Amino acid sequence: MTIGIILAAGSGIRFGTDIPKQFVKINNRRILDFSVHTFDSNPLIDEVIIVVNRNWGNIISKEYSNFKIVSGGETRKDSSFAGLITCNSGTNKVLIHDSARPFVDHSIIENCIKALDNNSAVTTAIPVNDTIIQIQDDNIIEMPNRSILRAEQTPQGFDYQTIMKAHKQFRGDATDDIRLVMELGITPKFITGSPKNFKITTLEDLNRAKLILGKKN
Repeated sequence: MTIGIILAAGSGIRFGTDIPKQFVKINNRRILDFSVHTFDSNPLIDEVIIVVNRNWGNIISKEYSNFKIVSGGETRKDSSFAGLITCNSGTNKVLIHDSARPFVDHSIIENCIKALDNNSAVTTAIPVNDTIIQIQDDNIIEMPNRSILRAEQTPQGFDYQTIMKAHKQFRGDATDDIRLVMELGITPKFITGSPKNFKITTLEDLNRAKLILGKKN
């Protein structure tokens, strides 16, 4: 059984709107809805779990009455774990996706699932176009070779038992689940994502999404 977990529990305080970014509407659809629909319509996904901010639990439960809705935690790690522990007992693969990436496509989802046939952890990433510099006290101290660098995206895919073990053993917070399995000594695989699978973090990102969708209202 393969489960898709959509993380929508963030507060969105950096976004500058009255409501968390994942609940903002474009063309009368919440940003959250785009990734939920893509996962739900993929034939390789057996169930979709939506992890939401507690303050939005009742609203999202009504709007997505056919989905399993879970309250998130204080951190991203807590929210991921909240989704994981509600997975069906027959789950063997799980994909964790950030709801603020509305343009994930079926190809990315299917490539993640396929990669899990031979790997216990996989992440999505794209090449880095800009030169990356490492600084200290406003001085450049390192310029890594960008040919070996990638910008990470989601979804991230896992063997279910592996990611559960990683969550239970790791103490502290982590900005993504791949770090947790790496702490177990596991080397994750990466698959190529898409520049279109960007994360809506700023109002500029929101405007970019509106252009892609041809905003009507």
